Amino acid sequence: ELLEGKKKDLAATEKEKEAVEAYMKEIKPGCDFIMDNIAERDANRAAEVTGLRKAVDTLKGTPAYAKFKAEEHDEDLGDCEEICKAAPSEAHATCKACLADVSVPGYCAGHAGTPGC
Repeated sequence: ELLEGKKKDLAATEKEKEAVEAYMKEIKPGCDFIMDNIAERDANRAAEVTGLRKAVDTLKGTPAYAKFKAEEHDEDLGDCEEICKAAPSEAHATCKACLADVSVPGYCAGHAGTPGC
């Protein structure tokens, strides 16, 4: 009885193995194609990445992008935009304090080296 069960397990395992081998034989041409052309594929991807980086750099160099970034920066300043624009620079204590939502003396207490402190 135990031997009969083992024979059935063996038959099932051999059937599974044959199915896997048949599947592998079926997909082998595709795998071989990929491996045979991997160097060309890698070169194409590298050229594509280089082209995309160049396109990004070109876009970042346009006046429209510069305007967008300036507007985005002003939005990021939020309620502190007017204060920071009136300060000698955004590194000034009045701007930094506003962004940190503290008083100028409070900001300067922890950042004594900041211009304006």
